[in-house]
Amino acid sequence: MTALLYAARQGEPASVHAMLEAGADIDQVATGSKTSPLLIATMNGHFDLAKDLLARGAEPNLAAEPSAITSLYAAVNLQWAPHAMYPQPTAQTQQQTTHLDLMKALLEAGAENFPLLISIPFLSRTCRCSCAEHDRCGQQHTYRE
Repeated sequence: MTALLYAARQGEPASVHAMLEAGADIDQVATGSKTSPLLIATMNGHFDLAKDLLARGAEPNLAAEPSAITSLYAAVNLQWAPHAMYPQPTAQTQQQTTHLDLMKALLEAGAENFPLLISIPFLSRTCRCSCAEHDRCGQQHTYRE
């Protein structure tokens, strides 16, 4: 992980700005996951920093691999993540920028609609009712295979 990615993940705008002013590539992605500073800031709830990165010219359509998650998807997902059964980032609750503000800024910056959830591997068999027997519960399922 680069210093820029680390600072973006931790929500340190002063450090991010200093590195960008010193010539760091705003769209530099992580070697393995291809996560960009914009995506990692969004995934960790640092919406103010993410909006600032957009204003500085960050590419909104860079996607992590192999999940294909973009910043637009991450903004939506983080809004609903607190309803999951395991701990999630909470930095977004301390931001001036809401998930809707960030989504609007991403779309205005050219973000494309995120891929259908069916194409995201770890969500492809997710059932709305969170049952363990996806095909046998009899509930209306959110995603199709």
